[in-house]
Amino acid sequence: MVIQEQIIKMIEEKMIEEKMIKHNFGKTIHNPLCMHPSSLSKRKNNPLNVEDYSSYPMIYFKDSVGEYLVMSQGYYLQVRCCNTGDLLGLKLCIEEELSKVYISNVCVFEDKATKDVIIIASDSSMMVNEWNWNEYNDDSSLVGNDDVILYPSRRVKIFEKPREEINSIVQVGCIDKESFFLLVALKNPQNETFVLYRFALNKLEELNILKGDRDHYFSAIIIASNEKIIVSTCNNVLIMNGENTEELYFGKEKISAIALEPTSKTEIAIGFTNGLIWMYSHLFSSTNKKIQRNRQFHWHIHPVQTICFIDESTFISGGEESVIVFWDSMGSIRPKNTIARICGGPSGILKIVCNATSENMYVLGADNTLSNYCTFNYECIWKVTGIGIALGEHLESNESQFFSC
Repeated sequence: MVIQEQIIKMIEEKMIEEKMIKHNFGKTIHNPLCMHPSSLSKRKNNPLNVEDYSSYPMIYFKDSVGEYLVMSQGYYLQVRCCNTGDLLGLKLCIEEELSKVYISNVCVFEDKATKDVIIIASDSSMMVNEWNWNEYNDDSSLVGNDDVILYPSRRVKIFEKPREEINSIVQVGCIDKESFFLLVALKNPQNETFVLYRFALNKLEELNILKGDRDHYFSAIIIASNEKIIVSTCNNVLIMNGENTEELYFGKEKISAIALEPTSKTEIAIGFTNGLIWMYSHLFSSTNKKIQRNRQFHWHIHPVQTICFIDESTFISGGEESVIVFWDSMGSIRPKNTIARICGGPSGILKIVCNATSENMYVLGADNTLSNYCTFNYECIWKVTGIGIALGEHLESNESQFFSC
């Protein structure tokens, strides 16, 4: 009887894996365990501005009307309401579907001059696209209306001439509408090489060269402030503070997730493919203290795929095990709590983000599920299946279904 149950479980897991690869990840995929950088969520008394994050494939943002989640679905972005999980009846498209131009990265920020919420997405044609969310956020007809297609209000051409050595823009982080940080992957048959650029006032400036790894594809840009930037690949982390740059290099250890503590912005949690999480302190120190590792956490037996801070002393992590792990960054190195069986499939949890008050966390699963959990009592509030996220190219989504937990 036990053997029969094990055989049935193996068959079910295989079916889930085949369905996930067919519907979500296309013909060729990098290791999904290491593909999704962790993000920085908004907090109470911390409005959406340049101190927010760059992330893929899911970002939380809010405006005067509500709270939303935006995620890539290939050649367009889908937006969901945080309160209900409902899909807003609009598509933020780059061009016509037949153009085969797909979205490579997304970030959201607030324009300081106009206070408008701006959605930025880089695409496979090496362009940066801009949507002004405030132009249509108060239109109630968008909910449930699948006919609304919104094209960018502006498209910025980064490279004036085609560059054969450039593969794609893998990360974009925005200071404001006229200033971007771009992490570009080069075509390198031996290994992965990244170049960090600053694009400001239509001028492109090369800043740094970073090494990556084709077998452990990971990158992230976190904007702490105008002069404080964190850039990461799977091998190293650049801490840029004005004219000063400090590099953390990890040798054989491969980074798979990263998050900045949102209050003091002086600590980062870095997750690795071996399941470890390291905490570093004294970032952007005004007293010239050197960045140092002060804590190590270990529960995951597989790569850490996402990290998110709830507050200055608590962060959460998730990975292939489909378990959310709660950590005390200042106390015990043992987990505070866990929530198991979040999603199915062999790749587990891809991304976790928290809302503005840190009362809710939104969990994206590799099995095409999106869940809303309470951070206080750990209860599931709602869950949506068949959301149809895409990596690299547009893929038709399954029909979404809503469940109240």
